[in-house]
Amino acid sequence: DWQWKGGYLERGRHCGKPLFVRDGADGGVEYVIYYHSGFARWFLGKKVCTEQSVSFSCKSLDDASSPELCSWEQDNIQAIVEKTQMDAWDEEDKSLFYDKTFPHRQIPSIDGPGATATGLAQPMWVPARRLHRGQWRLFDGIDPQDLLQGKVGNCWLMAALAALAEYPRAVEKVFKVDGSQTDGRFVLQLFDYRCGQMVDVVVDEYIPCAHAHWWADEAEPYFSQPHGNEMWCLILEKALAKLFGSYAHLAEGQPSSCFRAVTGCTEEELWNYSGGAWLQSTMSPDHLNRFQYNSKHRNSVNPEDFWKQLCEHNL
Repeated sequence: DWQWKGGYLERGRHCGKPLFVRDGADGGVEYVIYYHSGFARWFLGKKVCTEQSVSFSCKSLDDASSPELCSWEQDNIQAIVEKTQMDAWDEEDKSLFYDKTFPHRQIPSIDGPGATATGLAQPMWVPARRLHRGQWRLFDGIDPQDLLQGKVGNCWLMAALAALAEYPRAVEKVFKVDGSQTDGRFVLQLFDYRCGQMVDVVVDEYIPCAHAHWWADEAEPYFSQPHGNEMWCLILEKALAKLFGSYAHLAEGQPSSCFRAVTGCTEEELWNYSGGAWLQSTMSPDHLNRFQYNSKHRNSVNPEDFWKQLCEHNL
């Protein structure tokens, strides 16, 4: 990132137009944006220059009454946005759906009862459509590369979702209501092992993120990271967090738990090699992450036959 990226506060006037100074709250280098009447251009640099010789990092390509109205070289400045525009987004976001049953609080939604605390600071909850610039949508080509792990050790979940992403239709049919272009209300159909059936899970699109400075136009989610401008992995992760208890409940688990929740398949097996044979365990129907077996009648398969079975199921 360029050193001059950040928020600028109006601090007086220069050549009859506003003078802006970079807010140093992030410990960054001080820069100024000022107008030079001799060149009829806006300049960004480390100091205000009044002479004909100007030291600057970049300058506007045309003249305007304020820097955000000018054109700038895209290699140096992608956009200058007035704070009032950001306030307008905040006002617009007030109309988005808010799920009161999974509140925007550390407890119970981040660190739920019975789970090991994440140790994360209080998050700010940001609508998925505001995580960074651009047009967001629920799907933009479902791909395993859409899955990026965040600050919680839920690699098991990311691995399971990446495997499911090989079958896009299996992911698409989970979403009964897509709120990405409307009020941010999503309805997903997931399997709840506690009642043994598929249930509707309603969530909003607010994602827990690390706190950012007032000028930030991007937010960093605490958990799964978006790849591009598609929401599905963020929303599905949130729905699973709500179903399982909290985001902290996603810190440790089995990929089988995700497969069961997303597909509704309850016949899942785990095979362990021990004593010269492969031994079978089955997913417990009344537990989130546990496999079980009957020690007296446990199914076992010799390595040769087990390999044949694997080859037969290799699609």
